[in-house]
Amino acid sequence: MIESNQNAVVSNIGIQYRGAYSQTLPKKSLEIKFWSDEVGDETHDVSLLGMHAEDGWNLQAMYNEALRFHSKTNNDLWKLIHKPYYINSEPDAVSGIEMKYVELFLDGEYRGVYCVGEKVKRKLLKLKKHNGNIRGELYKGDTWGGASTFTFLSDYDNNNLLWDGMEYKYPNEETNWANLYDLTNFILNANEETFNNQYKSRFQIDNAVDYFIFLNLLRATDNTGKNLHVARYSSNEPYFYVPWDLDGTFGTIWNGQHENITTDLLTNGLYNRLFNDCSADGFREKLKSRWNELRSTIITHPNIMGMLVENYNMLNQNGIYARESMAWPDFNANEGEIDYISEWLTNRLSYLDMKFSQDCSDTTTLSVATFDKVANVVVYPNPTSDIVNIVLTDNSNHHLYLYDNTGRLILNKSAEGNQDQISLKNLSKGMYFIKVVDSENKVDIKRIIKE
Repeated sequence: MIESNQNAVVSNIGIQYRGAYSQTLPKKSLEIKFWSDEVGDETHDVSLLGMHAEDGWNLQAMYNEALRFHSKTNNDLWKLIHKPYYINSEPDAVSGIEMKYVELFLDGEYRGVYCVGEKVKRKLLKLKKHNGNIRGELYKGDTWGGASTFTFLSDYDNNNLLWDGMEYKYPNEETNWANLYDLTNFILNANEETFNNQYKSRFQIDNAVDYFIFLNLLRATDNTGKNLHVARYSSNEPYFYVPWDLDGTFGTIWNGQHENITTDLLTNGLYNRLFNDCSADGFREKLKSRWNELRSTIITHPNIMGMLVENYNMLNQNGIYARESMAWPDFNANEGEIDYISEWLTNRLSYLDMKFSQDCSDTTTLSVATFDKVANVVVYPNPTSDIVNIVLTDNSNHHLYLYDNTGRLILNKSAEGNQDQISLKNLSKGMYFIKVVDSENKVDIKRIIKE
């Protein structure tokens, strides 16, 4: 690697493709690890472009980002919005990753612009080391599961690094899901009084507020559970969120397509409960106050568009967009994307100004839809790897809708009679929702797990 100041890094590296969706695209994201030998038995830390020294780095392809600036801008924005609550004890701790633009040659072939980025790890966050007991903890939302979204509780296996949508990242010395299970159980099953009295000691409220604002400012539909880290600085400390993989934002979704929706709130099981806390200095009061504070400083239309345009100008003026289109002929740096984002952001800020300024008594729940329920809808098997059977007691015409955990509509079909089937075979593992609407417009919604 040669930097613009001619500093050079030369090393053996290991390379693997990363990202489930990225691997289906022509230009693929990579993870690299710096080797001290020729076979990868030993690694060494390297600081790239002034970022934290680490042995492992991500190379984000950004193929699904129309102007290659979503991920970088969003990670920079998060670090402006939020600082670790323990920063006084750990001055070098950060709230998220940093990314820098690079251009990649592979075996002499030009592969275009990438972002080299830090990985969310214990050392970056300055979590406490294991000292015979678990202190610092780090988990990654790998899929849409009950634990990653705080929506349902299942048994865990300490012999497995995966549990219900979460991947165990730290500590390395032992695997024990008990602490995260306890947090999930509390969020799901504590009664309202217990929850409101205790949640601040279990989940860091300023972090929860800032991330809820950030999540909904970007409308990051792929980041309510999946692509989201849960961390803990030390034992008996509250948990907090660390964002990750922020490409589907500002009116686009995970595959780069526009989704021009500005009038909704993204949530998960934790925020469903927090949103109902109307107590003095509770979540809703802090949300309103923090939003107003950020709206006068960081979260303004000129500031956010300025960050996006700054990255656009850098890429454009250095000829990177032109070289990107040579390497990847399907790429077209359409300036109209900036106008689209600008209009989308104007509408989004207007909606959030209204929603976040409401008194708690005005909206006591994130769920706004009410409906009469279809009687006795049964879906099986659940979990499933393929076919789901739907049975209604009432032998009437009905309509089926299948949604993923972000609310994206996957299937829409009419049916007759009281039985039907749908296939989840070609869908990714995770949580889905089946909505049944009968001929009298009665509704039921069932949760399905694809395994």
